This record gives sequence, C-alpha cells and structure tokens, in this order.
Amino acid sequence: MKKERVLPWLVELSRVNAASLAKGRPGDLPNLIYELQQWLDLEPDEPLNAEVSDLEKKPHRLQTMIDRVAELLGAVADRKSFRADYSGGSVILDAAKLGSEGGEL
Repeated sequence: MKKERVLPWLVELSRVNAASLAKGRPGDLPNLIYELQQWLDLEPDEPLNAEVSDLEKKPHRLQTMIDRVAELLGAVADRKSFRADYSGGSVILDAAKLGSEGGEL
C-alpha cells in the first residue's frame, strides 16, 4: 500500500462494521482482508498471513481489531494515550507529545 494511502485507509477501516460487511456483497469482506494484508505488507509465507486470512471466517475477531484501530485513531485525534498489550509486552502511544505541526510519536 502506498504511503499516502495508509492513513486514509485506516480511517476508512475504523468505520467498518464487520458483521454487516460479512452479510453484504460477496466480495466486500475478502476485499477488506486483501487490503489489510496489503497494509501489513505481508509476504505469502509469513505466519500472520494465515491469521489475517482466517478473519474472513471470524468477523467478530475482525470487528475487535477494527474497534482497536478506532480507539487508536481517537487517541491520536484527542492527543491522549493509547495502550496495546500483546504476547510480548505492550506498546504505549502518547499522542499528547505530538507538536502542533505533528511529528513522530
């Protein structure tokens, strides 16, 4: 996915209702999964690829991920902290440290 498309795509993703998408047009959910794989820049043999592909069968897991993306974007917009825990620890993003012109977190 091209760099200039990443942020708009994340905003679009944060608005998705996975259950509705799964019941909608037949190609919509697979297309979203494909775009997610493009965003993650996964190689075909990477283990995470199988997990992402499996989201098509488990829209509730996809919705949980979408909700977390929405929380992250909300934290950045409101200049608050966002924490994500994973098996190896946690990541904390403190958007309050962004300057008025943006910058790196």
